[in-house]
Amino acid sequence: MAHWNWLFDQARPAFSQQRSVERARTLGLSALTCLGRHTLSGLLCAAGQQFRDWSAAYRLFERERLDGDALWRVPLGGVLDALPSTSPVVALIDDTLLRKRGRHIAGTSWRRDPLGPHFTDNFIWASRFLQISLALPEHPEAAISAARAIPVDLLHAPSPPEASTTSTSNSSLRCAGSLPAGGERQLSLLIVRPIAYRLRKRAPLSYRNPAYLISTDPSLSPQQILQTYLWRWEVELNFRDEKTLLGFGQPQVRSDPAVRTTATFFVFAYALLLLALENSHLAHSPLPRPRWQRLRHKRPHSRITTPQAISLLRADLWASALGLQNKNGFAAPDPCATKPFLIENHLQSAVLYASG
Repeated sequence: MAHWNWLFDQARPAFSQQRSVERARTLGLSALTCLGRHTLSGLLCAAGQQFRDWSAAYRLFERERLDGDALWRVPLGGVLDALPSTSPVVALIDDTLLRKRGRHIAGTSWRRDPLGPHFTDNFIWASRFLQISLALPEHPEAAISAARAIPVDLLHAPSPPEASTTSTSNSSLRCAGSLPAGGERQLSLLIVRPIAYRLRKRAPLSYRNPAYLISTDPSLSPQQILQTYLWRWEVELNFRDEKTLLGFGQPQVRSDPAVRTTATFFVFAYALLLLALENSHLAHSPLPRPRWQRLRHKRPHSRITTPQAISLLRADLWASALGLQNKNGFAAPDPCATKPFLIENHLQSAVLYASG
């Protein structure tokens, strides 16, 4: 909690007024700890402000009282400061779709569903966002290391208007089609050979298609190229966390400024959570693991996941309200009775371990 607040204080230049800073801080913490739908009204209920004037929270995003570019300077600077001076900066770029229902929401259109079956094209009404994340390795000095992706920018990327075909000359099209793919640059091609596998015992060997990785820097070793490609999966984990845990895209706003600023703010709060987790240098979750989560011998302490980080944040926020003196030892052993009649004593575990 202290690390998150310290990072949020660095975003003070992004707001024009101090009261906007405090209102945004409250909404940011509510976005991370809300147990229900992550609409703006849901965030106000999570902060205990459901009986106050709610229009100020909507005006914060509708009238763009926060500067998105200034917000992203905080996680960007945090990642660059954490990386050694000799380590390369690996940027992970990908787009994602947010399903919508309203036909008057800015930037929405019909798009192909990437989760549809491969034998047909399904179309969904959605908005499109482009996200840039930087890879923060767990061991920057090691040749092979796991990494966590920290979002450093988010762009609303609706479909551009169709260009007129009459304005494009045939000569320019012929010139564009005659170029090679890399131009005058030297490229290196890395072919990743697939591993043979069997669908069942005594079945014939099957192979998947090889992967082709193109690098514009011929000086990189094959290990560096392959490691960077494997880190790319982290941006997909960012999208999963943002949609399933933070309710990315759930705020019910329609205008273009509100759509852009709410999406930016939600992902910014998520980026500060990941960066605060890295700055805390926690080897494992301080909360005791449930009985069904067994540790593997090869990896005795796996990295803290986003649901666990949110649980730790909830513990810091709600420990005093729940009357907890020691956050790490709140879980008491169950009594001998197999069927307890009362569940009041289990409220602490239900709240602190909630991941929805």
